[in-house]
Amino acid sequence: MLADKHFIVEEERDESLFYKAAIANYRNSNNRLDLTIAPTMDCNYSCPYCFEKKEETYMSSEVIDSIVKYIAAQKEATDLHVTWFGGEPLLAIDQIREFYCKVNAVWTKGYTSNIITNGFLITPKVLEILKEVEVKSIQITLDGLKENHNKMKYTTTCADTFSKTIENIDLILATTSEIHVTIRVNLDKNNANDFVSLYHFIADRYKGVQNIGIAPAFILDRSGEDPASCKNIFFSRK
Repeated sequence: MLADKHFIVEEERDESLFYKAAIANYRNSNNRLDLTIAPTMDCNYSCPYCFEKKEETYMSSEVIDSIVKYIAAQKEATDLHVTWFGGEPLLAIDQIREFYCKVNAVWTKGYTSNIITNGFLITPKVLEILKEVEVKSIQITLDGLKENHNKMKYTTTCADTFSKTIENIDLILATTSEIHVTIRVNLDKNNANDFVSLYHFIADRYKGVQNIGIAPAFILDRSGEDPASCKNIFFSRK
């Protein structure tokens, strides 16, 4: 089994090159079309580590029509997968719905989608729309336990966004089993010690629930400059 899965390989085989070739073949395949779409660069948060430029702009109907036209032209593709990204894509839930209705009119083959969100704007109505547009997984970001999360993520009307996000995760898991929730925990050197406690908090709260997972995500210093420029809080690749 290990040999079949390439954990054990012949000594003369370059497994790194084999891996790169497998990725290249996947990317060059005409059978599956993967699109990452940002329907807005607007966001209800202003996280200090965010690499996006926050803008109150939203995807127009003309842009949606252009994307749908491109999709319809991919005659060899048999599966379409869309990742909704942002900004905060749930601010553009109407645009997501419009896209789905239009693509559904021209695309009769396989279709799935997922969304990357901060989770704050999830409501019963939003959740019904996400199921309608065939979102199969939701990635929700937390920034550690309540104290550290709320230092990073807050709005003008809500200081405890951690509790609000947990309530919204409760809502997802209580009302649907067909959407998988992945909790991404953004970690820097200030909140890295939160992860184990947060892991146990999630494991205990959702014990026995199958459609949820949690994973750490280390915030890296990508500036290429002296780490002091990042106040020594970001991780290096090393």
